Amino acid sequence: MTNKLNLTPELLKKAKAAPSSAVLLALAQENGIALTNEEATLYFAQLHHESGVLSDEELDNVAGGGGLCGTDPCPGCTSSNTKTAGTYFKCNNCGRTGTKMGGKITLRD
Repeated sequence: MTNKLNLTPELLKKAKAAPSSAVLLALAQENGIALTNEEATLYFAQLHHESGVLSDEELDNVAGGGGLCGTDPCPGCTSSNTKTAGTYFKCNNCGRTGTKMGGKITLRD
């Protein structure tokens, strides 16, 4: 996504409280934010990080619209048509998913 979301603190709080990606998508649409189902799923995964706490970088990605544009090549097919959100990684070319931690991408098989 190239446009910044420009979330207000109130809207970010509502987004964090969304119980599903579908609710997050509806919230975005109600507030004039264009998201695809896939982007809503990625943002939902990022907002519901396993530790329950977002890092400053992850919060910036959600609030500033970063994180969904991939520049990291897929270790499986070397395509740069990828997306990341927090630690979530997806290759749009081969469809493989994985995690990105410390700059290293680990694919799930």
